[in-house]
Amino acid sequence: MRTYFAYIRVSTARQGERGSSLIEQRSAIERYAIKHGLHVSDWFEERVTAAKRGRTVFRRMLTRLKKGNAHGLIMHKVDRGARNLADWAELAALMDLGIDIHFAHEALDLSSRGGRLSADIQAVVAADYIRNLRQEVKKGMYGRLKQGILPYGAPPGYQNNGEGGQQKTIDPIQGPLVRETFERYATGDYSYYTLTAFMTKRGLRNKAGKPFPVTGICKLLRNTYYYGIITTKGQTFAGGHEPLISKELFDRCKAQREGRVAPRPEPNGLKEFALRRMMKCAGCDHSLIAERQSGLVYYRCHTKVCPSTCIRETAVLEQIRSRLSVIENFAQFAAAIARMLAIHETKRDAYIAEQFKPLALRRGQIASKQDRLTQLLIEDAIDRQTYDSQKFALQNELIDLAEREATLNAEPATRANRLEGMLEVAKALQTLPETENPREKRKIIKTATSKIFGYEKTIVIQWSKGFSALFSLGTVPSCGLERDELRRIQNVTGSDEIGEIDIDAITDDQRDAMLEAILSDESLDQWQVANENHDGMAFAA
Repeated sequence: MRTYFAYIRVSTARQGERGSSLIEQRSAIERYAIKHGLHVSDWFEERVTAAKRGRTVFRRMLTRLKKGNAHGLIMHKVDRGARNLADWAELAALMDLGIDIHFAHEALDLSSRGGRLSADIQAVVAADYIRNLRQEVKKGMYGRLKQGILPYGAPPGYQNNGEGGQQKTIDPIQGPLVRETFERYATGDYSYYTLTAFMTKRGLRNKAGKPFPVTGICKLLRNTYYYGIITTKGQTFAGGHEPLISKELFDRCKAQREGRVAPRPEPNGLKEFALRRMMKCAGCDHSLIAERQSGLVYYRCHTKVCPSTCIRETAVLEQIRSRLSVIENFAQFAAAIARMLAIHETKRDAYIAEQFKPLALRRGQIASKQDRLTQLLIEDAIDRQTYDSQKFALQNELIDLAEREATLNAEPATRANRLEGMLEVAKALQTLPETENPREKRKIIKTATSKIFGYEKTIVIQWSKGFSALFSLGTVPSCGLERDELRRIQNVTGSDEIGEIDIDAITDDQRDAMLEAILSDESLDQWQVANENHDGMAFAA
C-alpha cells in the first residue's frame, strides 16, 4: 500500500482558531485522501510561519521523505508548505525524485508541465505576499514608534495593555523593583553578581516569572526605555510612556558601569562597624582599620609612621553629638529655621522664574536642529548613522531639559524636604551613641559629615555643606577646628567648642548663605532616598 505524509501548518496560535485552522486543514486533507484512495500514515502539525526557513517539523518531514519512509505528501495549499522560494525549491526537488505531492485545496496535476508551472506561480505569489506583508508591518511599527509607542512586548517593569498600539504602563509590582535595581547599582555598592542575588531575593522576576540571570540585569541597566527613549535596531524615538527612572539616575548607572565611579563593595563580616571606611589617619591619609577589643570598637592606623593612632568609636560618636549641644530647644530651633526659609523663598522663587527662560529658548533651538537634521537626511547630505547619532543626542538633551524644568517646578517642595531632612539628621545626631543599628549610624554620619580624621587620640570632624553652614552661625574661635581645608593635625590647637546659635541675630546675608548651603547639600538627597526606599537603600552593603 502506498503511504503518504500529511502536513498542516498555521503561522500563529490565533490562526489555529480562525481562518484555515488546523482542524479545517486536517478535515480537508482527510476528505481528499478518501476521495483519491490515499492512505495517510503520519501527520505533521506545526505552528510557525513559513516565510523563513528553519521549521523543525517541516525539516524532519522532508528528511523522512528523502529516506523513503513514505511515497508522497499531502498538504492543504501551496502556501501551507512554503512561503519562501528556498523551501519551495526543496519540494520541487522531491517531485523530481518521484515523490508524489498533492494539494487538497487545489486541483493541480504536478506530473504535467502545466501543473508544475501553475504551482510555481502560486509559490512565487505566496513569497511576494510575504514580502509585501513584511513591508506593511514595518510601516505600521515605524508609525507607532514615531508616535512614541513601543510595538513590541513590554520590557520588565512595564505591562502590556491589549494590542501593540496601546501605550505600556508601569507594572505596580515589578516596576518599583526595576527602579530599585537602578538605584542600588548607582550607589556603587553592588557588582552585577551581588545586585542580581539581592534583587532576586527582593522578588525581581523577568517576563517568564523566573529570576534574572546576571546578563539579564546587565541588559536591563542599559535599556534607555526606562527613562523615556525607545531604542530599536540602532534608531531612537522619543517615548510617550511614563518613564520609570530619571535620565540622571540612568547616567549615574552608566558612570558606574564605565568605571568612572569606583565601586566600593562591602565584604561580609564587617558590616557591624559604624565608621568603617569613613575615618582616615591625618598623619598618613590611610583609612583607619576597625577592630573589636573587649567588646569595644577601636579604629587604628596600621602604618609604621603613625602606629600610635587609636580612637574609640564611642568617642567619635560622642564628639559628633556634642556639636549639637548648641541647640538647647530643638523645637524652637526648628521653628526659627522654618521662618528663615519662608523669608528666603521669596527671592528664590524669583530666581527660579528666571531659570525657565533659557530652558524654553534651548527647547526651541533643539526643535529647529531636529527639523534641519531631518532635511539633511532627506537631501542625502548626511548618512543614516550620523542622523541616528545626532537625533539620539538631541532627544537626550530634550529629556535633560524636561527633567530640569520638573526639578525647578518641584524645587519649593524639594527645598522644604531638604530642610526637613537636615533637621531630622540633627535630631538623630543628638541620640547617635544610643542608636543600636550600625547601618543606621552610618546613614546618619554619612549625611552629616564629609570627612573624619584622627591622629593619636585627637579627632577632627569635617561636616557636610549644610551642617558647616549651620555651625558657622555660632561663635567659632579663630583657632577652632572648623575650616575648609584641614591643616596638619600636629599644628591644630584650640578649643573644639562653639557658641550657642542665636537665630534672631542672623543677618540677611548669613541667612541666605546658610540656607543656600543647606539646600544644595547633596547628602540630604541621599538621606531622603534612604528613608523613602527599602531599609536605608542608599547606604546598604
